[in-house]
Amino acid sequence: MIEWMDTFTNVIALILPTYMSFKAIRTPGGDDDIQCLMFWIVYGFIRIAEFLINFVISTNSFVYQVSRLVFLIMLQIPKLNLAEKIYTKAIEPFLVKNEHHIDKAVQEGAKVAKKAEKHARKKFGKGKKE
Repeated sequence: MIEWMDTFTNVIALILPTYMSFKAIRTPGGDDDIQCLMFWIVYGFIRIAEFLINFVISTNSFVYQVSRLVFLIMLQIPKLNLAEKIYTKAIEPFLVKNEHHIDKAVQEGAKVAKKAEKHARKKFGKGKKE
């Protein structure tokens, strides 16, 4: 039963924001673009948090899935402006405070990925990029 609830939650929580992002890209001005970007940033943080807390509690319970669905729907209600509030009060200050460390980690990750790519090309015989 939980699998269908997870699928249902993802479909309900993602159809409208995906379509609204499409609309935002096609409209002049940036207010709706910012609103959509804030939603996706908050949603990304939620998914990361879910991954991390899944080690501590079960995110497969019906109560959790219903709570998640309600929260994600609330993020989409323009009058509540919840995504912007979460972004400006919690996520943005965290990212600004840690921006240097995150940038450094991204650069290090890119170096590791580049080395892995070179190693894989050597090992599997593709010497040139296609």
